[in-house]
Amino acid sequence: MEVELQVKLLPKQAEYVTSTSDIAIYHGGVGAGKSIADVVLAIKLAIENPGIDILACSPTYGMLRDTIMREFKERCPRVLLAKLTTGIYPEAVFIPSANGRQSTIRFRAFDDVLKPKGITVGAAIIDEVTGMKEDVLGEVFRRVRQDGMPNHIRLTTNPDSKLHYVYKRFVEPAENGAIAKDMLHSIHTTSFENGYLPENYIRQLRQLKVTRPGEYMRSVLGMWGEWDENSIGAFEKIPAFTAPYLVAFLDTSFSDSTVSDRTALAIVGFVPQHGRENRYWPIEFTGESWQKSVSHPDVIEGVIRFLDRFHPIEVLFESQLGDSTQVFIDRFREMERRLGVSPKNHWTILHQTKNKHERIMLEVAGNKDRMKVLADTSPDFLNRVVSYTKKADHDDEPDALAGAVNGWRTSKNLRDYMLRAEKMRA
Repeated sequence: MEVELQVKLLPKQAEYVTSTSDIAIYHGGVGAGKSIADVVLAIKLAIENPGIDILACSPTYGMLRDTIMREFKERCPRVLLAKLTTGIYPEAVFIPSANGRQSTIRFRAFDDVLKPKGITVGAAIIDEVTGMKEDVLGEVFRRVRQDGMPNHIRLTTNPDSKLHYVYKRFVEPAENGAIAKDMLHSIHTTSFENGYLPENYIRQLRQLKVTRPGEYMRSVLGMWGEWDENSIGAFEKIPAFTAPYLVAFLDTSFSDSTVSDRTALAIVGFVPQHGRENRYWPIEFTGESWQKSVSHPDVIEGVIRFLDRFHPIEVLFESQLGDSTQVFIDRFREMERRLGVSPKNHWTILHQTKNKHERIMLEVAGNKDRMKVLADTSPDFLNRVVSYTKKADHDDEPDALAGAVNGWRTSKNLRDYMLRAEKMRA
């Protein structure tokens, strides 16, 4: 049965829908028709590949319901469908082809790495992929292996930071030619390329160029970068520490849950400038984080090995557990001995007082113009610092960095060490 889909595709939408690359990403401004393109592509794949299982997914159920499912119900001719179920696990089952094979589109929301397990599909279409965790997306990729099917992966999204894994894995290597187009196809669009948008909506978008230039660059022109006026933004990168003395801050978590806090470690050094107070000195930093409790042996070993790379003078251990925190410090010291690394001069228990957001804005955002980051810093750690806003789901990495900056400036142990070092040189 031949049915004409009642939709006229824009040039960039058509490029995305007809792409034959292994992976294609369609990214850009709001209102550019990315979700419509996803739905048309899903229907096209279902018609052209009888028997295919297609995964159409979003990071959350709300996004799935309000975009992909809504567009599908509007765009897909009912004459094609044998069944359309709703609820938690919606599915569209197409009328069998001449050989009796039925195509199915499975609509799913994935926010956990376990949810995609147990399914095998011949194509995956992920809307707003920047909202999906990297490990979850990796599990979706592993589901795309249905025999005799295209096994294409298609991604759509508004842009985010250039530090985001989506940019690093799918946009940057495609646009600089590091990966061939038949393997990875990047399609960029802007809001203005959709001539069907209402004129008053276009006017509102143009006003953003004056009122919120950062939002205009990202949401309208579809540019990847640190455009959010409310976020901290990117830092200049350096190859290694030049600061002679370092301080570390460990922001602890006591849960292994993927939805709760993380254990985050930041290391900071100030670069001396003679004749100036240290509050004006350049600041260098790096960091790492773990999605496990600070009591987990893997975290303890990871922290010790990370500290041993840089040898900070003092490690500030944040805790609200009072004297019992010493038990955790003893475990760190035991791990130091077991690994045969140099013991840290000081493990200091610290109880934070200021509001988290105030700490971060004062010590990180307030000092941003003089801060630089080590180039090999974990992208996961750095992205959460760069993209931090008051509404961020997690603030462990920027809070650890704020604690380290404040700790360096106020540490008595560090001052004593620096004085001893100066006397020895004299």
